[in-house]
Amino acid sequence: IDKLRTRAAQRMRDFLLQKVGTLRKRMTNVQILQQAVLLKFKTFYAFLVEHAPDKAAEVLEAYNQTMSSIFLRHFRAHVADLSRMRTEGATKSDVVGEEAESMSFFGQGKHKGEGAFKVGDRAHVLDAMHTPIIPAIVQRSGQSVYEEEIWSSVCTLLVDTVCSEATFCSDFFGASNGAFENVFGKTLFHLMEHLEAFLSSSHDAIGSLLLIKISMAHDTLMSKRGVPGLGPFFEHVCKLMWDRFFTVM
Repeated sequence: IDKLRTRAAQRMRDFLLQKVGTLRKRMTNVQILQQAVLLKFKTFYAFLVEHAPDKAAEVLEAYNQTMSSIFLRHFRAHVADLSRMRTEGATKSDVVGEEAESMSFFGQGKHKGEGAFKVGDRAHVLDAMHTPIIPAIVQRSGQSVYEEEIWSSVCTLLVDTVCSEATFCSDFFGASNGAFENVFGKTLFHLMEHLEAFLSSSHDAIGSLLLIKISMAHDTLMSKRGVPGLGPFFEHVCKLMWDRFFTVM
C-alpha cells in the first residue's frame, strides 16, 4: 500500500506541476484555467497534503512563483502603458499661496498656477472609480490621463485580482495557505515604487487628495468583500500621499 501511495503521490505531483506550468503561456486566461481545470483536481492537492506534504509544498511553491511572475508582468505593463500618456496636473512653477483671494477649487481666476487649485473635470475620476482603463483605447483616442486616473485603474484591477485569487487559493490550497504575500509581494512592491517615484516630483495638491480618496475607497471595498491582505498596503500609500500633500501645500 505504501508503494502504491508513493507512486500515486508522484503522479499527482507531476500532473499538478504540469497544469501550473500551463498558466505561464502567453495569452492564457488565468481565471478560466483556474476554475475550469485546476479546481477539478483540488483533491489531488489534498491527497498530497495528507500523504506527501513535501510534494504538496513543491506544488504550492511552483504556483506561488508562477502567479507572482504573471501578476507582476501584467501590472507592470498596465502601469507603463498608462504612464506614457500621463499629463501633469500641476508643476513646480505653480505658486502655492499666491493670490489666495482668487484661488478656488472651482474658480475661474486667471492667476499663475490656477490649475493646481481647481478640481474641475478631474473629479469625474471618482464617478468611474471602479472601471479600469484600457490603454489601447486611450492611445487611439489621443487623450492623456492624470495620475489619479492611472491609480484608480490600477487599484480596481488590483482589488478584483486579489479577491479572485484569494477565493481560488482558499478553495484549492485551503484557508491557511499563506499564498498572498508570496503571490502579490513583488506586484505591491512595484506599485509602491511607481507611486513613490511619482509623488517625489509631484506638485499637484489636488491630485494627491484624489489619490487618497481613491485609495480609501478601494480599501473600503476590500473590507466589504471580506478579503484581507491589502489593508497595510492602502494604509501605507495613503500616508505617502498625505505627506506629499502637506509638503506641496
